[in-house]
Amino acid sequence: MSPETSKQPSVPSFAAELGLPDWLAANLKPIVAAMITAVIVAGAIGIWDWQKERSTSKANDELGTILLEKTGTERVKALEAFAAGAPASVRVNALFSLADAAMQAKQYDAAAAAYATLAKETSPALSVAATLGQAGALLQAGKAKESLGLLLALKDKAPAGFNGIVAMQTAAAAEAAGDPKAALAAYEALQAQSAGNPNPYFESKIAQFKAQTTPKS
Repeated sequence: MSPETSKQPSVPSFAAELGLPDWLAANLKPIVAAMITAVIVAGAIGIWDWQKERSTSKANDELGTILLEKTGTERVKALEAFAAGAPASVRVNALFSLADAAMQAKQYDAAAAAYATLAKETSPALSVAATLGQAGALLQAGKAKESLGLLLALKDKAPAGFNGIVAMQTAAAAEAAGDPKAALAAYEALQAQSAGNPNPYFESKIAQFKAQTTPKS
C-alpha cells in the first residue's frame, strides 16, 4: 500500500498522536495501549503496602485530572511536571500521555524527549515503539538527520516483526534528510518484504534513488 500523500513534500504523512505514518499509528496504538494496560495490571496484582497503594491511587487521580482539565500547551506543562515525580506504576502512562499531548500541541522536541525516556525505561517491545515515536517527532521538528540516525541504529536491534515499520520510517527520514543511499536501502528492504507482490510505489522510489546514487559515466 502506497503511503498517503503529505501536505509537506519533504515529510510523508504522519499521525499527530505518535509522529508515525497514519497506517502504522492505526495499528500500533492498540498494541501499545494493550501493553500499557498489561503493565498497569501486573503492578496492580502485586503485593503492595498500604502507603504505596494509596500513593499510586492518588497519582492515577492526578493524571486523570490533568487529562480532563488541561489542553494544549497547559497539558504539556502539567504532564511534564507530573511525570517527573510520578510513581513507577503510573510513569509509563504519564510519559505516553505527555508524548501524545506534545505531538498534538506541535511541541515536537518535548514529544521526542518523552519518547526517549520511554525508550530507556520500558520493556524491549515498548522501547522499539517509543523509539519509532521519537524518530517521528524529530522528523516533524525538522531534525531529519537525527531521526535517520535513530532508525538506522534501531534496524539491527528491533524484533523481526518491526522490520517493515522501521524500513518505512527510515525511508521517510532518509528522503527528508537528503540521503539517497539510505533511502534506496530502505525502499529495497520494503520491496523485499512484499512477499512476491512488487509494490509500484516502492519500485518507483527504488528507480529514483538508484538514478541518484549511480555514478555518471
